[in-house]
Formats: sequence, C-alpha cells, structure tokens
Amino acid sequence: RRIEVFRGPGSALYGLGAVSMVVSIETFSAQTDAVRSVSRVGVGEDYLSQELSAGGALTDTLRYYVYAGLADVQGADARDAPVRFSNAFTTKWGDDVVAGEDGPDGFSADRAQYRDRLPLKWHLQLEGEQSTVWARYSRGGQVNPVYTENVAEPPLGRPVEVDVADPYPPVELGYQQLALSGEWRQPLAAHWHSRSRISYVTTDYERIISLEPASLGGPRIESHREDNWLLASYLARKTESHRLALGAE
Repeated sequence: RRIEVFRGPGSALYGLGAVSMVVSIETFSAQTDAVRSVSRVGVGEDYLSQELSAGGALTDTLRYYVYAGLADVQGADARDAPVRFSNAFTTKWGDDVVAGEDGPDGFSADRAQYRDRLPLKWHLQLEGEQSTVWARYSRGGQVNPVYTENVAEPPLGRPVEVDVADPYPPVELGYQQLALSGEWRQPLAAHWHSRSRISYVTTDYERIISLEPASLGGPRIESHREDNWLLASYLARKTESHRLALGAE
C-alpha cells in the first residue's frame, strides 16, 4: 500500500542498528475495501504475471483480506541480455569468446524462473476487534548465467570434465517460504492495554550447480532451511499527560 524510506543516521530511532536507512513497508490489510487486479507483461525478460486481491467484511466484527499472484518468467534471451566477459577464452565446448563482445547463445535465459516452476504467492488475513491472524506462502528463484571458471578452458577455467549434454548449464537459485502470524490486543483497566504476537517463518533455499569439478562436489544441489519463531508482548499506558510502554521479544 505504501513504502516509506527514512535515510540517514536519524533512522536509528526506528530500530536497533538502523544507522543508515530504514525501509518501512505498509502492506494491504483486512481494512482494504476493494477488489484489485493487476496484470504485468515484461518484453525484455519475457514474463507474464497476474495478481488478484480482495478485502471486506465477513461480519460486523470480522474482516478479511486475500491475495494470490502467479507469474511465468521465461527470462531474457541472448539478444536482449547478452553475456559478456572481460577476458578472451575458449570454452570447453570449443566456442571462442571475445572479451567485451556477446557470448554464445547458450549463456542466455538470464533471470528465468527456477527449475521452470511458476513463481507464486498467496496471502490470507483475518482481523477481528482484538485479534489479527494471517498466513502467507511464496516461492520463486531465478537462473543466473554460468561462471567463467566453469565454462572456460584452463588457465581461466577449472579442469572440469564435460559430461553435460546441454552446453553452458546455468546456476539456478530457488526458494520457498511459509509464514504464520497471530496478534492479540486487550484493553486493560486504568488506561493500560496489552498486545501479544507470535509468528513462525520457515524458508527453504536451494542452489543447483550443474557444471563443477567432482573434487569440489559437483555437479550438486545445495540446500538449507531456516526456521524462525517470534514471541513478543507489550504493555502500554496512555493518558493525556504521558505515555509509557514496556515490552519484550
């Protein structure tokens, strides 16, 4: 819905260690009373995307917001995104690469979708008078051009045995993430109110390196997973003359 950028050392007021900049992102929420449809077409990187979202009231005290997005990213071809190298060399497939000039067509498809899987994201949010819960899932990734040391003959390249059918296999980077969150707000006596939040995020990362020396573990798929929990509780008191807040995360 809105993005605010706080530049300079004053941004430290907004968070621990934020000494140079803070980017504050306000997303659409259950307070959104509209149906939105956004379509995008990218000519250079050859992509299509469609996003749908809606928000409104289910009852007098319960509101909802839903979002779904899907894309098809084929990536830029050699004409729109030629790969150039600073050194001249001969590839392991016998092609001559001239420094500063376009490389072979096999270096193309830059930023194509990971493993040819469609990037997607969905989000569901419910908001009551004193609580908010939401869930979100997203997946994506991209294809990066090959590394010089993996495609060039020595001495610029590594001594890699060429046993890959398709020349110039790229490096592919992918991810998927699931996030769950709940927040509860409770007014208390004598101008006090409390707020508690619990959230969980799990993220999978994956990298495919198709062409690499066996001594370095290639060809291989690297992957790891991160799990994060957040528990937070805040207690605040507000009057006409003063404000006080206590919290822990």
